[in-house]
Amino acid sequence: MWLVNLIQSDDHIHSGGQLKHDGSICMRCGACVSVCPFDVLELEYELMVGEGCSECGDCAAVCPVDAIRCYHEI
Repeated sequence: MWLVNLIQSDDHIHSGGQLKHDGSICMRCGACVSVCPFDVLELEYELMVGEGCSECGDCAAVCPVDAIRCYHEI
């Protein structure tokens, strides 16, 4: 399955860094999904991220409650 559940795992490691999602404060508003330039986020009962995420940080930037953080390795 190409989608990874961010709420259950709390983080999803990509080649360049890490996305972290806090499901306890997420309002499930869908702002992150609508702004994703790669169309790899999906939100139903939980936030899912598909392969192809570049960790651009657009999803984190639009989250009204800061439920998504993007940490890049330096």
